[in-house]
Amino acid sequence: MRNIRLVIAYDGTAYQGFQKQPHGSTVQSELEKALEKFLREPVRIIGASRTDAGVHAVAQVVNFETGKSMPVARIKASLNGILPPDIKASRVEEADPDFHARRDATAREYEYYIWNADFQNVFRRDYAYHVPEKLDRKAMAEAVGFIEGTHDFKAFCVAESAVKGCVRTVYSAVLKDEGDHLLTVYIKANSFVHQMVRSIIGTVVEVGLGKRDPGSIMELLENRDRSSVGKTAPARGLFLTKIEYRRTC
Repeated sequence: MRNIRLVIAYDGTAYQGFQKQPHGSTVQSELEKALEKFLREPVRIIGASRTDAGVHAVAQVVNFETGKSMPVARIKASLNGILPPDIKASRVEEADPDFHARRDATAREYEYYIWNADFQNVFRRDYAYHVPEKLDRKAMAEAVGFIEGTHDFKAFCVAESAVKGCVRTVYSAVLKDEGDHLLTVYIKANSFVHQMVRSIIGTVVEVGLGKRDPGSIMELLENRDRSSVGKTAPARGLFLTKIEYRRTC
């Protein structure tokens, strides 16, 4: 059996997340359906990150096994010819037999976009969180910095994730003012718990609105009280941008 690695991009607006669900279309189900159509065999996709409904990806990594000898260039062309226009493979390559997209990943990077203006940007309405009130960007940047390091993120994850444990290591967390009303939060961690980034963003926005102090982020990490965090930010502003590995394949 060959092990094939894909790097894919998708607009998550129309999907119920990456992982296959009993009801509704998902990125995984679309990929498996397309691969099975031209490989003519059952295919099971393994994804590096299980993005939520409405979340986008620039460089999601997946792998699957196949018994077919089809060249990778043909797999890429066939796959992109069948996939819907909001999912495409940018790379298709042979991987080591034991490569596992999720288990072998050492870090994931996400970006979250906030459009801070009293009007909606029509070209970002599906790809950024519109906050019309003026935000204190300096206070928000200070708040984001508190999540760096190894912490128990129980306050920032949903109940079902908390059962499995919420300790994660955030390697870097930075808010940048990109100008022209756009703010971007860059977060890199070993892994993320369910809705962790969006819960953090929702709380940081409250800091920007003056509803809480920047230091409240550290207090939430210490008391792990889910009921005290801000409203979960919308999925449309979140993008998975990079998966890191110790080895290429």
